[in-house]
Amino acid sequence: MISLDEGQQVLHWRDGAWHRIAWQDWMSFRALNADFASLPYVTAGEHRFVVCIVEDGRLFNILPHR
Repeated sequence: MISLDEGQQVLHWRDGAWHRIAWQDWMSFRALNADFASLPYVTAGEHRFVVCIVEDGRLFNILPHR
């Protein structure tokens, strides 16, 4: 199980488990505040991501992306 840190977290479901993505890598992948940059392990096909917001040790929001 992944322990979430304070702030914004991005997780990617692959190989049967959630894997953390660095926030800056996610921002580049989404072309937000930077030029587009692919994630090396994201190939063609369907993928599942969640953006989690953690404050004061509590999970406040989960935003799914597909």
